[in-house]
Amino acid sequence: MPIIYRHRFIALIKEVLSISDAHQKKHFYPEKDLIKSKKNGLEQILTLLKNGFIFHSSGENYGVVPKFIISAWLKIPVPLFHSFVKMGEFENSILENDYILKENEKLLVYTYNPLNLVSNIPREKLVDNWKEFLNALNEEKN
Repeated sequence: MPIIYRHRFIALIKEVLSISDAHQKKHFYPEKDLIKSKKNGLEQILTLLKNGFIFHSSGENYGVVPKFIISAWLKIPVPLFHSFVKMGEFENSILENDYILKENEKLLVYTYNPLNLVSNIPREKLVDNWKEFLNALNEEKN
C-alpha cells in the first residue's frame, strides 16, 4: 500500500491539476504532450484514492481505504455530489445535471459502494466498470 504524507498528498494534487505558467508546466509535466501527462497523473491519483493508501499525520499512520466513492467526468470542475449523498441514500435528481458527460447513453459517473452504504443509485444509467471509467479520460469529449 503506498505511503503518503499529508503535505505531499496536497502537493501531488496541485502538481497534477496545476495550470500555472509555462515554466511550472514544463517542470511538473516533462512529457512533450502536456495533456497526456496531466491525464496520466490524474488517472494515477484516482486509482490511488480508489485502492487505498497509508496517510501519515503527526507521526501516526492511518490506512485510508474508501467505503464509498462517487466520481464523474464533468465539463467544469465543481463539487457536484456533496449535498446529494447522505449516509444511506442518494438523491438521483443531480444526475440530470448538464455538467456530467455522457458516453453511449450512459453517464460518465462511477460509484464504488461495496458495503451498500448508499442506496437508490441507478446503476443502469452509470458506468459500472472502473477501467471503462478511466478510459473515458483519454477520449475527447464535448
